[in-house]
Amino acid sequence: MEDAWPVDDAELVKRATLEYLDARGLNPAAAILRSATLHLKEYYLPDREWPEAGASLLLPATELPKAEAFFAEVEGNLTAAMNMAMKSLHTAGQLQGRSRELIEPPSLLQSTPAISNSPPIGDDDTLWEAGHFRLFVSHAAVGKETASQLKSCIGNYYVDAFVAHEDIEPTKEWVDSIEKALWTCDAMAAVLTPDFPQSKWTDQEVGFARSRGALIVPIKRGIDPYGFIARYQALAGHGVSPQQLAIKLCEVLFTQTSTAGKMTAPVVSAFAGAHSFADAKQKMDFLERAPSFTPPQLEELMAAVRDNKQVEYATFVPERVKALVEKHR
Repeated sequence: MEDAWPVDDAELVKRATLEYLDARGLNPAAAILRSATLHLKEYYLPDREWPEAGASLLLPATELPKAEAFFAEVEGNLTAAMNMAMKSLHTAGQLQGRSRELIEPPSLLQSTPAISNSPPIGDDDTLWEAGHFRLFVSHAAVGKETASQLKSCIGNYYVDAFVAHEDIEPTKEWVDSIEKALWTCDAMAAVLTPDFPQSKWTDQEVGFARSRGALIVPIKRGIDPYGFIARYQALAGHGVSPQQLAIKLCEVLFTQTSTAGKMTAPVVSAFAGAHSFADAKQKMDFLERAPSFTPPQLEELMAAVRDNKQVEYATFVPERVKALVEKHR
């Protein structure tokens, strides 16, 4: 399970690591780190008490080939220095993250003009539906239909899916809109079709989301997850309807630490507006997986039983709501 790490921590770790490398004369490793933007994330493993860290180094296109040529020679020194820096900063209470060391050596990623290293300035209301979970759907040409159908179905669960060929107005710059969506999305779904690796955009989109620490959910439509997302369990994209795929994806978003909180509020609202007994039961299934609720959300659930007949008369749903409210109060 993977969560984002505060940006300020990355800057502290980078500075402390450079101090270690410079003091020991490890100039090649220091040169790579000095040229890169450092991104950190935390992995919560079921058999470990403390989370472990992962790191990505974003380098300009002109610097990446040079770094790759000798990275194998310096990654040990770089990893050791970063671990020393994190442990020292953690002991001093200067890090917001809980990790003490890297789970693996840092990875090298390309930073291109198409995707900058700082968030775009401006309002993002034109890209996202207010009050919805923000899902970026990365796809190549063959996955276009799947992405469009997913967008249509997952909206029923208060998830707004950004699909570039539908959501970018012809008068806007594509790169700017894609970059803005990547910076502001809550998670990414990657539709893995055979042409996905050949796209000029998809690997960059996935790499960018990973560097932010955003959850990435692969959807297998002809190929397995590869590269940096090979570790993620993919959802089956073949043999399921768009509606079934949307439900499976929502289940993942609702149970992961990094996305559960942002999914809860929209699903509470969707449950309150349930339009049938079956709809109320289905959304109740999601709600029972939620890790926590705010007091106003619990009140909204009780009000739904009182005010919405589709909730009130759905078999066992009022009882389940009562049990849920008592559990979280």
